[in-house]
Amino acid sequence: MLLMRKTGCNCRQATAMIERQQAGSLTILQRLRLRRHLSRCPPCRFFKRQTRLLGCLVRDRRYPAAAIRPDNSFIMNLLETLKKNI
Repeated sequence: MLLMRKTGCNCRQATAMIERQQAGSLTILQRLRLRRHLSRCPPCRFFKRQTRLLGCLVRDRRYPAAAIRPDNSFIMNLLETLKKNI
């Protein structure tokens, strides 16, 4: 029973583990906890698929970083808003 309690996790912990998993830094116990959580949580499974897809898009050469850079008008509006609110 103690092992079952230790292998569970909530959605907040699962999303953090999904992000760490992309970097390859999960322990065996964390992988077990995540697998168990994902087996019964459709929203977290969806988050994992989306995270994996975004990681692939960022690494894909067809979508260089310059292609996802905001345009200058957005940057200028953001800077003006920040100046007004600081």
